Amino acid sequence: SMSPLGSREWVKLTHVCKPWRMIGLACGQLWSVIRLDGSECVPELFGRSREAPLTIFTSQDNQLLDWALYRNIFSEMHRMQDLHLRLPDNILRYLLYPLVPSSGGGFPLMRVLELDVPGDTGMMEIPLHRLFAGSAPRIETVRLNTHAACSWPDGLFSSSLRSLHITQRNRSPRDMKDLMNMLTLLSMLQCLELNGMLPWCDPNIAELPKVAHPLVMRHLTHMSFDGSVSRCAWFLAQVCLPALMNLQLKGVVTSDPALEALGPVLTARLADATWAAP
Repeated sequence: SMSPLGSREWVKLTHVCKPWRMIGLACGQLWSVIRLDGSECVPELFGRSREAPLTIFTSQDNQLLDWALYRNIFSEMHRMQDLHLRLPDNILRYLLYPLVPSSGGGFPLMRVLELDVPGDTGMMEIPLHRLFAGSAPRIETVRLNTHAACSWPDGLFSSSLRSLHITQRNRSPRDMKDLMNMLTLLSMLQCLELNGMLPWCDPNIAELPKVAHPLVMRHLTHMSFDGSVSRCAWFLAQVCLPALMNLQLKGVVTSDPALEALGPVLTARLADATWAAP
């Protein structure tokens, strides 16, 4: 399992005898879960993992950057399977520009991307488009949590994606057209959570504009998002959802003057859905 491999306790098994050590060293998968925790053995793990798919964990606590180590990470994009990064926005920017080629290389094996970027120094946006200039045809889960502006890469959002969680704080969300264009690419999406992502909408709107062709999200089983009533209603007007699903609306204030506009939308789009208030 992931935890024993990540803890490295299992390495003691290679100390039992020479045959066990030879078997352990020959199995790249045993060394393929790498935590960038400042340990001196981390560079050795990259070598011992051979060509096995990699699972990488890094943390905000790693303030002293080992450039050679991160160069190893981004040179192994072709075998990255799970990537969990927690780094301040300024550090992540400085890493991506010099270490990742502008043409990108893609992540042919990636299944999970978890990117946690605490803080916002107010500098230029995080160039995620450099990291995903190529494609990620097998990606299934994406979790992005950031206070900083990001350049959202098209290569990250593919039809293989099943679960998408985006939290973007203290920034103006993209407009509705861009948001819907992104979701259109996710034909197999089952779980969608958007926090701080709904575009601005006139809070005094009395009637929502008609949408001729709402996006049909036929595989969705769970959707959660936050925002004012007008933003929620405007977003729901753009989509057509399965009858049986879980919907969570966060931050909706019952005294909002646009509440009357939300009712008809819920009736039209979610007549049989389960509305689970947080």
